[in-house]
Amino acid sequence: MAEVSKQKNNEYGVLLNEEGEVLFAIRAKLDGAQQPRMLYDGGDCAVFYRSKEHIIYLENLIAMVRKPLSQIKQVLFVEVFENAIVREYIVPVSFVDKIPPIA
Repeated sequence: MAEVSKQKNNEYGVLLNEEGEVLFAIRAKLDGAQQPRMLYDGGDCAVFYRSKEHIIYLENLIAMVRKPLSQIKQVLFVEVFENAIVREYIVPVSFVDKIPPIA
């Protein structure tokens, strides 16, 4: 069964550049991402499928990234450990009607 975790906006970083590109920074895991993808519904939460074993709910997305995130097809993810980037990868974004809540 997949590990599902919630991360509030103080547990991940998000940046928006002048070109409207979005970057997320998360804590690095030991294993690499496998077929990562993101689901977004235009609200304050997105679901990041890092792998079949690890799903992250990114909660409390800041308002300035919500509109750009709903208009782009991919985001950049970087995984960080002790202030160093361990890995980075492009993640496709799919727009959905509603993100399901988790317990």
